[in-house]
Parts: sequence; C-alpha cells; structure tokens
Amino acid sequence: MIHACTGVVARAFEHEGEVDGLLDEVERDILRISEERVETTANSMKELVRQASNHRRLSPKAGDPDG
Repeated sequence: MIHACTGVVARAFEHEGEVDGLLDEVERDILRISEERVETTANSMKELVRQASNHRRLSPKAGDPDG
C-alpha cells in the first residue's frame, strides 16, 4: 500500500494533462491492492482447508475402537 501511495504522489507531482486520467490510474492502483488482499485471503483459506483435510485423514476417528 505504501508503494502504491508513493507512486500516486509521484505521479500527481509529475502529471500534466487531464486530472480524470490520473484519477483513473490511481483508482486502479488502489483497487489492485484490494484484489490482491482478497486473493491472498482466498489462498490462505485454501491452505487451511487442505491442512484440516490432511489432519482429519491422518488422525484416528473419534470413537473408533481401533484408533
């Protein structure tokens, strides 16, 4: 986020031309941060489910007289 915001500030100082174009670029950068966060969360959940599945598969069943 700091990297994206630093880039926004630099572009704002250097920008010449339509403000709308700059605002569109800034909006894309900020939305990209949100999308990456959602993707990271989804990947984390996927890993947690995989770990739980492996644990359940490897652990003896509750109430199983052999386990």
